[in-house]
Amino acid sequence: MAARVFASPNARRLAREAGLRIDDLTGTGPGGRIIGRDVRAALRAPVPTSVPAVPVTAPARTGGPQISVRATVRVRRLLKLRDRLNDDGEPERISLDDLLVRAAARAHRLTRAMNPSAEPDVNMDMDVAVAIPTARGLVTPVLKGADGMPLSALAAALRDLSARADELRADETGGGSLTVIDLGSYGTEEVDAAVSPSRPAVLAVGAVHEEPVVRKGRVKPAQVMKVTLSVDPRVIEVTAAADWMRTFVGLLRDPVRVLL
Repeated sequence: MAARVFASPNARRLAREAGLRIDDLTGTGPGGRIIGRDVRAALRAPVPTSVPAVPVTAPARTGGPQISVRATVRVRRLLKLRDRLNDDGEPERISLDDLLVRAAARAHRLTRAMNPSAEPDVNMDMDVAVAIPTARGLVTPVLKGADGMPLSALAAALRDLSARADELRADETGGGSLTVIDLGSYGTEEVDAAVSPSRPAVLAVGAVHEEPVVRKGRVKPAQVMKVTLSVDPRVIEVTAAADWMRTFVGLLRDPVRVLL
């Protein structure tokens, strides 16, 4: 009689959705129990050379296994909050990126299904990887506990990582629940970013620009920003991505909640 395999319901669901046999996995939970992170580790493992590898880093438009959800957000309140914080003499000058990273981390914590490897009773830190351009391309240092630290501390940490982008330590660039890429400074209004096996969720942010919007039946100009969340559907369900985007947009429209 085959030995019973102990696995959490979350791990069994992830394995089923990814097409993996739970019996083939090695558990790292208590007593060898298979948990969510074991399934994700199996998904990140190198594929045998006899089996064609799936190009998970390819953008969706080229046929890679990636799903994107998009939104256009009015950001007048967000910009006013940034200006008010800076006028009130925050210890660190607050940038739009600081607020976006904080909102993304908060949305990630509020959308439990975006963290499929987490056990229900585990309170995860929301570590956010932030893409920073350098002479050798983008680097993605990780801001640890981005949803819990004071906003001024987050701003200082981001400024420090940016200043040291060419000489980051290895332990500063690994992990992250989500990657944020802001190409607004390049004037790009909308962008798709590619997911990777180790980072199956990427938020791409475009430049703030004016677009006509309808308010109370009248067309008026508004400052808007386009955001795109791309996920690997083998790890994160598209419904979770849609729920995350709804939460994120809600935070940007009522940005005082980002500070709570």
